[in-house]
Amino acid sequence: MAYTEKGTVEDFIIQELQKLGWKYVKQKETESKRKGNLEEPLVIEDLASGLKSVNRDVEFTDADLDFISVSLRTIPANLEGIRRFLDIFRSGLVVPLQKEGKERVVKLLDLENIENNEFAVTSQFKVEGSKGSIRADIVLLVNGVPLVVIECKNPTEERVDWTDAYRQIKRYEREAPELFKYVQFSIATDGIKTYYLPNAFRDEAEERNFLSVWKDPFPFKAEEFKEDILRVSIYGLLSKPNLLDLVENFTFLRKEADKSTKIMTRYMQFRASNRIFQRVINTLRKKERDKFGLIWHWQGSGKTYTMAFSACKLWHSAEAERPSIFVMVDRRDLE
Repeated sequence: MAYTEKGTVEDFIIQELQKLGWKYVKQKETESKRKGNLEEPLVIEDLASGLKSVNRDVEFTDADLDFISVSLRTIPANLEGIRRFLDIFRSGLVVPLQKEGKERVVKLLDLENIENNEFAVTSQFKVEGSKGSIRADIVLLVNGVPLVVIECKNPTEERVDWTDAYRQIKRYEREAPELFKYVQFSIATDGIKTYYLPNAFRDEAEERNFLSVWKDPFPFKAEEFKEDILRVSIYGLLSKPNLLDLVENFTFLRKEADKSTKIMTRYMQFRASNRIFQRVINTLRKKERDKFGLIWHWQGSGKTYTMAFSACKLWHSAEAERPSIFVMVDRRDLE
């Protein structure tokens, strides 16, 4: 592996992300764009330019941009805040525009024309949190909004591995929760073992039930990766279309009784749901005649979530035109 030498895991990840079209921005430049406010994780300068790029028919005033940034900053740093951010991510934010004198929905990101967004990766991202100061190894931002944290350990260091990176991420959550209302998942790696987790302010004991390994670089060809889990994770989770798809269609908060839990897809659910979605879209476009399909599952693979993810993505597709979706279950607890 090219990243087994001491001190190169972080560099390797950044290099691979650059191959995927991410722009590397140095720490000092990122902090400058944050206007010196390290208490706020948003990169304000990039957020403003991103809003103008995505909403080209809107003439923003400074007051409009301030309203949007304040609306994001005042989202609570808890599970309900994550729910609120995901809603804004998918549907936009209602903004009372000064020049137009009326309210309009403003989008943070362009989820249809992916290249209309700015994808930036930076290192040593510092946040002066409400309960402590943190410095994350790698942070991925889209239009100035941090969406992913990566914490790295080097495989040549003795007595240190991916579990230490994982515990650091959990400490970041506790000390700088303001960052994790935006960050939707994190990656802990030592260059050999790599795990991802959907951040949701859970304690470590509970969080370990949500740690997963991403084993599929879909839609890239698996044979090119030679079972290199770190590269598979980078390409499968962090390629630009996959990342936006994961946050838009494959992350949700499940409420059961009085408890809410944040759910994020596993690699086989992501692949299966996207194959289902593409089959339907290709049939509508008359590229395929296959109207039926069969997916084999094994016990505990998340069959119910696969169907939920598939239905959600089809329901939100403009091309599918709000389809009728029938879900049949064989147990009352699945209703």
